[in-house]
Amino acid sequence: MEFKCPLCKQSVSQELFEKITGIWRERRAAEKRLKEQEKELIQQRKDSQKQFEIEKKRLKSEQKNIIEQKLSAETKKYDTKLQKLENERNKLKKKF
Repeated sequence: MEFKCPLCKQSVSQELFEKITGIWRERRAAEKRLKEQEKELIQQRKDSQKQFEIEKKRLKSEQKNIIEQKLSAETKKYDTKLQKLENERNKLKKKF
């Protein structure tokens, strides 16, 4: 049986033909593995992005709650001071 080079169509030995086609098979297998790895990495990136967005929302919510708590505490503090001032003012009004 005569073997022809798939590239140049020259007659080649069976050994060389198998070597050439074997390289192609290896290349196809390597390309297939790379495609699978690429798909996995793309999926990992999507999952990471999704986790990032979830974490970002959680942190924003936590930060909002902390700010609201601090604001509430400060408001109470100033309300207390304001109430004391009003009480003093009322006392002064009663005296005069």
